[in-house]
Amino acid sequence: MPTTARKERDRLGTLWSGFLLGILLTVSLVIFSIALLWIAYLSFKQGGDTASATFQAIFGLSSLAISIKALRDLIEARKAFTREERVKIVSLLQCRECGLKFGRRYRPGEYVGMAVEDRCPKCSGSAFVTLIYSDTSEGK
Repeated sequence: MPTTARKERDRLGTLWSGFLLGILLTVSLVIFSIALLWIAYLSFKQGGDTASATFQAIFGLSSLAISIKALRDLIEARKAFTREERVKIVSLLQCRECGLKFGRRYRPGEYVGMAVEDRCPKCSGSAFVTLIYSDTSEGK
């Protein structure tokens, strides 16, 4: 069974490969758009079929606009992913004996009401989860 670190590494690898594939496809579309615009320019310059050259120019400009929009969206998605990584999930625990509440980093599989192995720092009594929340103050 894969460890948590390996799962995280695999998830990051998948996200990076998708991001790089998106960049590659966008750059390919930009090159294609520039080639179409160049062919349209040469066709206009030589006085050839103007209808075909007009179609190529319109198609080249629209595909260039689409590729710029796609590139911008990819960059925004990448920024959102890095912002997401800064969120810290915290579990608030409470001692069963003295009632002291204390927090620590969330562990996968925890739920509210679950008895945990952590001990109370005051009386060493058993503790349970009372609240799970995300702390965004670390990300700012």
